[in-house]
Amino acid sequence: MTIAKGFLLFCFLALFTGGAAHGNEWNPEDVMGYKECAKCHKPQIRKWQETAHHETFREFHRQDKAKQIAETMGVDRVRDTDAICADCHYTVGMDRGRERVISGISCESCHGPATDWIAIHQPEGNGVKREYEAPHDRQERHAKVRAAGMIIPSDTYGFANNCMGCHLTPNEKLVNTAEHPAGSSFDLMERLEKVRHGPEPDANEKNMIKVIGYAVELEHSLRGLAQSKEAGRYRDKMQERLYVALANLNGLAKLTGAAPLKGLLSEIPKAYNPTDSASLLKTADQIQKKAQKWSDDKIGDQFTNAVNHKHIASAPVPSAPSSQPKAPEPQPAPEPAPKPAEPEPAPQPAPQPEPEPAPQQPEPAASPAVQPDPAPTPAPTVPATPKVEPKPAPSKPQPLVSEFGVYTPQSRQLCDTDNPWLLGKVPASQTRLASESCFGVDIQARPGANVYLISQSSGAAPLMLLPDPCNAFGGPIAKGRYHVPNASGQPTALRLDPGAGEESFHLVVIDNADANEAFQSITSALPDACGNYPSQQLTQSLEDSLRAFEGNHSDVDWSVIRFSHD
Repeated sequence: MTIAKGFLLFCFLALFTGGAAHGNEWNPEDVMGYKECAKCHKPQIRKWQETAHHETFREFHRQDKAKQIAETMGVDRVRDTDAICADCHYTVGMDRGRERVISGISCESCHGPATDWIAIHQPEGNGVKREYEAPHDRQERHAKVRAAGMIIPSDTYGFANNCMGCHLTPNEKLVNTAEHPAGSSFDLMERLEKVRHGPEPDANEKNMIKVIGYAVELEHSLRGLAQSKEAGRYRDKMQERLYVALANLNGLAKLTGAAPLKGLLSEIPKAYNPTDSASLLKTADQIQKKAQKWSDDKIGDQFTNAVNHKHIASAPVPSAPSSQPKAPEPQPAPEPAPKPAEPEPAPQPAPQPEPEPAPQQPEPAASPAVQPDPAPTPAPTVPATPKVEPKPAPSKPQPLVSEFGVYTPQSRQLCDTDNPWLLGKVPASQTRLASESCFGVDIQARPGANVYLISQSSGAAPLMLLPDPCNAFGGPIAKGRYHVPNASGQPTALRLDPGAGEESFHLVVIDNADANEAFQSITSALPDACGNYPSQQLTQSLEDSLRAFEGNHSDVDWSVIRFSHD
């Protein structure tokens, strides 16, 4: 393995689409139609044509349930542009000078009408491809197209919000009168997998989708409940969805231990009054603000393991708390005080004859002093049994290693560029690499733990890659996350040596001070990427040394990835 010119950055853009038509009004004149997108995105169009979103154009208006709902709502033709169905079940645009339903749920249903952004959503320059675009140019382009109305794939909140605009039916009359579904149990990650037509999102992106999907469902359920005018099916369904979303967010908070999510849940109510619109909307705005910030800040690494959350499909609806203070009971008015009577002169007592003196009586003996009743004998004191408070279950610590992969770009052309691998990455162990291919390593370890990465080529001595005293690869780029090489360091890439061989990458993570100190007996016998060579060598193979060390120490995790190349 050698160090060669290039630049690897493991911030892979998840090119996925949302799962619904738009839920907002737009101008059909701004819609260009999927055929315009197909000029450059043929693979994506072919994938879309395999989905239910595409088939709704041909099938939806023929369904008996759709016809029944349309009849109840007074709609003559389901596919009319002014029908209540069009916004969510079709794409409405201009065709031969008239507004028409031009396709099913299509590109612009998920990304927004394209007229204002289609010319600027690609990298500038004739023939310039996204995989060769400099990071700062991409950031500037994303800002421009978002301002022009495009919902870009990396805007997790924007996509989730757009999906929920239709997957949670915001129409009380439609649900109450026509018994239109108020939306189904909704796991955004599962829905996106059905329509995704780009590279698979990485672990952090999946975590973001999982958490933000439920946050947006809670937000939209609160807004839907706030607009309800009367008790009925619509209000009941909004409450059901509200508490399902809340239950899933609470489950995610326990699973991930994520401080941002715990903070939000501590700030919002646990039960809601369906008639208190002001409070419902205030909480919805609060959730929207937090979810949008999480999306913009790309904090998926703080939601570790969120993608492993199992969807909770039902939750109890608690009694609604009253938002009005209880009125005091009326008290009877006090009777007026009677007017005081005029004082009458006091009567004079009649004269009484003086009494005769009583006969002398002997003085009685002094009565004994009254003694207080003796105090009752106290019962033996039994110490009160202390109230045993249930101890909260200790939060499950993050595993020492939650991600470890060696990857190569899908195209060898990217090995010599100064750009991220936006076309995607392939695990090196799942492909046969050619001589002098390039690759990189991605690690997510417990924050604060000591991380060691040791590589070994066939027939060569082991080489320490992490830690590196000369900062060849840099430290962690986030809490516990390492990329080798590090994009914030020198513009270098790892490249395979010429000729056939086998590569091994050994990851050792230690979260124990004593074990970490003892591990120096191994690291001190290894050369490093900075050109430092030790005077001593290992007395046994690297793997035997690591296996013996792991068996003798706690809080140590060791794993290896191997792959061959031509």
